[in-house]
Amino acid sequence: MRASNTRVLPRVRRLKEPKLRVRLPAHGDPISAVRAMKRFLSKSLQGKAYRDAFVRAEIATTIALQIKALRKARGWNQGRLAGATEMTQGRISLLENPDYEGAVNVRTLEHIASAFDIGLVVRFAPFSEIVDWTSTLTASRYAIPDFAHDNALQDSSPSSPALLPNTTPILRRNLTT
Repeated sequence: MRASNTRVLPRVRRLKEPKLRVRLPAHGDPISAVRAMKRFLSKSLQGKAYRDAFVRAEIATTIALQIKALRKARGWNQGRLAGATEMTQGRISLLENPDYEGAVNVRTLEHIASAFDIGLVVRFAPFSEIVDWTSTLTASRYAIPDFAHDNALQDSSPSSPALLPNTTPILRRNLTT
């Protein structure tokens, strides 16, 4: 039985490594836990092969868990999501499996986003951002509201620069004109 203050990171099959265990503070201090996770990941990411495997594992795990969380939050079964995306239930089951090693393309993710009436962001990121995302991951980060319930859009105009935080000023200006 694993201690409650230990997080098991996804095993990366191609590297044939055992599951990595991170010892988190026993007192439940979330800030200390995040710092410990970040230190561990920063040290582990020094090797190129590990970085590549880490990114693959994070993509597979994050996508699978998000799809499942979104589906369950809406009270849908896999069959209903399959119908909304024009995929089979078996395909949805594969997409919700973090160990699935098949290809998931952007078009498939667009169909899923459309079925849930949410946006999709696909972009490159620095490792520091991926480490931040991983080390602070909570269930609430998977709770994505659909368009009708996206309260952040209710009080702001779509062209508000505040809604475009990750864009450059030039791109923001082009998007808002």
